Amino acid sequence: MSTDEAPIVAADSGEERRRDAEDLVEREVAEALGRFVIAWGTIEHELERMISTIFRVAPVQRLAISADFVIRSKIDLIKSGIVLAGPYIEDAQVKKFIGLLNKLLGLNGDIRNFIFHWSVHVNEKSEVIASKLKGGDKPKIFFYKPNKKNLDETIVKVVSLRSDLRSMVGELKTAFDSFETGWDKSQKYKEMRDKFEASKAEADLQMELPLSPLVDLS
Repeated sequence: MSTDEAPIVAADSGEERRRDAEDLVEREVAEALGRFVIAWGTIEHELERMISTIFRVAPVQRLAISADFVIRSKIDLIKSGIVLAGPYIEDAQVKKFIGLLNKLLGLNGDIRNFIFHWSVHVNEKSEVIASKLKGGDKPKIFFYKPNKKNLDETIVKVVSLRSDLRSMVGELKTAFDSFETGWDKSQKYKEMRDKFEASKAEADLQMELPLSPLVDLS
């Protein structure tokens, strides 16, 4: 039997059918995979909250902006927003924020994409095996038997990063409140300055106009 063929068993109806990975995966592994998917969804939600915080948009508008974005595009958008508020965020904070976002990118590439896009088959021992091709100059195929211990460790990493991202949302809110306040003040100052310059220019113009000669209309 080839490694890609699953064993034949009797179905409830009495007919023979082929058992596949979803039948053979250990319950605790399936539950751990489900927890990982849910945990990763909360990571995505924290990114959405960052977009709302930085760009001052309501959830409905936010979804319209980022609905079709992959996670890398969302992170690039957030990084751009952080750069825009540079004067209102300490350099150490910016470094920390960018570091967290880069850490998330690494976790996304190494773990999330592997789990969401792996190829799964059942080997001759009725074991569920995941495989993925890693490209580059020397492509390699990696085989992995999903197990609860490794998945639990992965979930711990996701939950820890989520906690850091939630703290980052709070810090961004404080920074962008200051940014918005500063922006409003600068705009009001600009309006006052423009009005002053306009009135001054008008006064200067009146002083420069030549006096009209007197005309006798009698």
